[in-house]
Amino acid sequence: MNFCFVTITYPTHHAREGAGLDTQQLARGVAQRGHTAHVVCVSADGYVAHENDEGVSVSYVPPRKIPVRPALRILAALPGLHDLKEAWCGWGLIETAYGAWRAVKRLHRQQSFDVVQVIDTGGLALFCGRSWKQHVPIIIRGHGFVDPALPGSQWCGAIFQQRLERAALQRADFVAANSGYLRDIYCAHYGVLPDRAGVLYNGFELPARSATRWDIRQLIGWGADDPIVLYVGRLEFMKGCDVLFTAMQQARQVQSNLRLVLLGETQPAFQDEYAAFMRAHGAWAWHPGNVPPAEVSRALREATVLAHPSRKETFGRTLVEAQLHGVPVIGTKVGGVPEIVLDGETGLLVEAGQDRPLAQALLRLVQDREFATHMGQRAQARAEQLFGLPGVIDREIALAQTLKSS
Repeated sequence: MNFCFVTITYPTHHAREGAGLDTQQLARGVAQRGHTAHVVCVSADGYVAHENDEGVSVSYVPPRKIPVRPALRILAALPGLHDLKEAWCGWGLIETAYGAWRAVKRLHRQQSFDVVQVIDTGGLALFCGRSWKQHVPIIIRGHGFVDPALPGSQWCGAIFQQRLERAALQRADFVAANSGYLRDIYCAHYGVLPDRAGVLYNGFELPARSATRWDIRQLIGWGADDPIVLYVGRLEFMKGCDVLFTAMQQARQVQSNLRLVLLGETQPAFQDEYAAFMRAHGAWAWHPGNVPPAEVSRALREATVLAHPSRKETFGRTLVEAQLHGVPVIGTKVGGVPEIVLDGETGLLVEAGQDRPLAQALLRLVQDREFATHMGQRAQARAEQLFGLPGVIDREIALAQTLKSS
C-alpha cells in the first residue's frame, strides 16, 4: 500500500513533539513492512526540502497564503464582529491546511496514494473535499482537542480552530483517536459517528539498554541514596507544575532528602512562577531544560518515581515511557490517563489540581520501595503489550487496508 501522512511537525527538522513523533514512528513502521510511506509536513518557519528518513519520503512545504487576512483585520476592528476577529486570529490555520492539501494532491497525481492520514491539529484536514474523498480514504489521527472554556485555551482564534477541527473530523472516513477518552469526546461533542471512530494508541519502541549512565546525583552533588522525582514535559499550568512544586515542598517536610528533576521547556506564561520556585529551592531541584530522547531515557533509569500531575491530558506519552522503563508513576484522574495507569496496580492516580494527595502519593512510593518496584514491573509488562510499537503498526496497516477495500 501507498501511505501519505500529513503533519505540521516532524522530528527530522522540528523538535521532538508528540504528534510529530507518532507520525514518524507510524511512517517508518509501514515502510519497514514493505509499504510506501510519504510524509507532507507544513513548515511554518519556511523550511522547504525533500528528505529521506529511514525509507520514508518527507516533503517539507510552506503554508499557502490566501490574501484575505488584511480585509479580515479591518472588518474585525468594527464593533460586534467577534467572529471575524476569531477568523482573523486563526487564519494561519487555513493557510497551513491549504498548503498541506495542495502538496498532497500534487503528490497523489504522481504516485496515487491508497490512504491519507492527517493529524487533527488546527483543522489540518479541512481541505479534503468530497471529490478527493471518493478516490482516497482519509483517516484523521486524533491527538487532542481545543476547548476554549478551559484555562490556558482562551486565546484569540481558539473558537475558530475548534470549528475547523469539528468540520474536518466530520468529513473524515475514519477518526483514529489516541485514547478511548478522546474518541468519546469526538463522538459526543464533535459530531463524529461512532462507527467511524476508534482507538489507535500511540506506539512506543522498547527502551534500549544503555551502556552509560547519567549519574544525576553525583553530577549535582546529591546523596547516592537520595530519591529522585522526575517530571518530563512542558513546564506550565495545564501540566500541573504549580501543583508539583507545592507537593514537593510538602513531601520534603517528611522526606528531607527528596529531589526533583525537571526535563522540558518552560512556557512563557509560567516563567515567573518557575523562576520564583527555582530561586527558593534550587538546592534540591534541577532543571537542565530540553534534552535529547536518549538523555530522557537515561534520566528515567535514575528516577525513583515519575510525577505527571496534568490538568488536561488526552493520552500522556511520558507516563508510558516511564512505565516501559519500569519506573513507578503518578498521574491524575483526567482524560486518557486512567487508560494508561491502573490506580493501585500499575501506578497511582490523584485528583488534578490538588497538591496534598500528590505529596502523599510521592511519599508512599518513595518510602515503600518494594511496593514501588512491584508496581513498576506490572506497569512495564502491561505497557509493552498495549503500547508496543510493532502491534500499533500492525493495527495501523489493518485499518488502512479495511478502509481501502470498503
